[in-house]
Amino acid sequence: QEESYTYTVPMPSDKVGLVIGPKGGTVRELEKKSFCRIQVVPDSKFLGHPGQPRPIELTGTKTQIDAARRLMSEATGVPEEKLVELSTSHVLQVPNENVGLVIGKKGSYIQLVQQQTGATVQIDKHCAPGSNLRPVTIIGTRHAVKKATDLVLAKLNEG
Repeated sequence: QEESYTYTVPMPSDKVGLVIGPKGGTVRELEKKSFCRIQVVPDSKFLGHPGQPRPIELTGTKTQIDAARRLMSEATGVPEEKLVELSTSHVLQVPNENVGLVIGKKGSYIQLVQQQTGATVQIDKHCAPGSNLRPVTIIGTRHAVKKATDLVLAKLNEG
C-alpha cells in the first residue's frame, strides 16, 4: 500500500479552463487516466490576484500525482517542471533551554531532520523580546514540513 499525498501545484490562471474543460469533462478524463484526484481551487475560495497562478490539489500516490502532472502539462502546454508543489512554512516556538535538543550534537539532529524530510529548518539566534521562546522555522513542501515538525516535536517530548 503506497502512501497517499496531496500536492498543491500552481497553474497559470489563463490555463485553468483547459484543465477543467467543458462542463468539467477534461478534469474527469485526467482523473480517470491518472487515478489521481484533481481539485481546482474554486474562484470563490481563490484569494490571489487576477493573473496569479491558481492552486490545483492533486491527491494520490507519487506515481498517480506524476501521471496527473504529465497529463495536465500535455493538456495545457505548461511545462511539467513548472507544476511543482508550492512550498509552505511552519513556525514552532521552542523554549530557549530546549533548542539544543533540536540542534543535536554538532548539528546532528537538525541535519538528520533535513535529510530525512527534505525540509529546511532555521532556528533564530535570539528569543523574541521579553520571551524565552526561540522561533524555529520549517520550510518545504506541505508533506516535508509536517514530517519535520513531527520529528522536532518528538525530540522535544523526549527531552
